Amino acid sequence: MKKIIFLIIFIILLGGIFWGVFESDFFKIKEIEVIPEGIIDKELILKEIRQKRIYGIFPLDNIFLVKEKYLKLLLAEIKKIEFKKDFKNRILKIYLKKREEVLVWCQKDKKCFSVDEEGIAFRESSFIEGRNLIYVFDDFERKISLSEKVASSQLVETIRKIYQAFKDKVKIDYFIYPEEKLYEIHLKTKEGVIFLFNLKEDISREIEALKRLIEEKKIKAKEYFDLRSLPRVYYK
Repeated sequence: MKKIIFLIIFIILLGGIFWGVFESDFFKIKEIEVIPEGIIDKELILKEIRQKRIYGIFPLDNIFLVKEKYLKLLLAEIKKIEFKKDFKNRILKIYLKKREEVLVWCQKDKKCFSVDEEGIAFRESSFIEGRNLIYVFDDFERKISLSEKVASSQLVETIRKIYQAFKDKVKIDYFIYPEEKLYEIHLKTKEGVIFLFNLKEDISREIEALKRLIEEKKIKAKEYFDLRSLPRVYYK
């Protein structure tokens, strides 16, 4: 009987400690400061962390429990998060660095996402004719979610490199990324001509070869320029 009473008292004490530490207002975050201001509404962050629980049990708005990694999952547009906690006044200072859009990645159904230099999809976007943006369409059968890595940073940099090399030489429509195993990237012009690049070879060499063809105007193609087997260039 004494053991049962002791167990009941222990459970009550344990429950009281749990409530006091995790559920009472004493350790709840009272205020949030976002640095720099204007990146994201601090009230939105406060609302988000008050609704979330770690493992479905522990409240995320506890000044001791809140961690950068949990908040980063909530804010796909944020590249880097650092916290500074004022435990005495229960103030959470959040230092943020946003992801910058370097291209727009689209799928067959034209569902598009803003993608940063790391290849992370962080915001839903759209394909709009005439916008001065780098658009990439892939041929994959996959579902892209926010915070997901849709391409390697190396591929993103290669696409940007090709775009910068030809944006003033041809009217770029968009890029096509076929099946990943092909190791290719295609550039489609508004005239319908497609430039085919081999990602397994030196992309700078392919760019220079195409530049010469365009500048010398010796070869005109109506359908494609195939640079995947340099020094041979195939065209139609």
